[in-house]
Amino acid sequence: MFLKYSKTGSSASALFYAAALAGAALTGGLFASGTANAQAQVTQQRATVSIRSEIWVERNVSENGSDKTELLDPKKVTVIPGDKLIIYNFYENEGSTPRDNYIATNPLHPAIAFVSVDEEWAQVSVDGGKTWGKLPDLTKLETVADGIESQSRAASPGDVTHVRWRFNKPLAPGEKGRLTFRGVVR
Repeated sequence: MFLKYSKTGSSASALFYAAALAGAALTGGLFASGTANAQAQVTQQRATVSIRSEIWVERNVSENGSDKTELLDPKKVTVIPGDKLIIYNFYENEGSTPRDNYIATNPLHPAIAFVSVDEEWAQVSVDGGKTWGKLPDLTKLETVADGIESQSRAASPGDVTHVRWRFNKPLAPGEKGRLTFRGVVR
């Protein structure tokens, strides 16, 4: 994926943002996990969930005196810091059996700051995927005074490193859907 980037500054900056957003689209693919025992692993081989991710730039445009919101292909526009992004993750159980205990995890590329997630049952992590919860319930450790002392503060959307969806019911064969979260280019 090639993304154009326009900003006053070095071409290295332009390349960084283009590579970062391309990487976000590629590494934004979901990682899935299920039960650990051998029986479940055999079942999961027949219950394959496919994931397809799309990233879109959301912009307000004026047309004939009225404002509207458009979703633009990041391969066809200049992507700049501050651009709003929508990340769609389409899933489908392509297997012949239900997929139980399914978890989909989407890491955020460092060039994207988390804004929100559409599904109220989604969880986020602010520590690289070690702990999970709702954003208002999470805290972030901050280093104070040259790395000597740490203090805890409420986590903010910019601290989010991963988004996770834990399905509370099995995905039936052929079941499909969409998971959505929003971000902004740093």
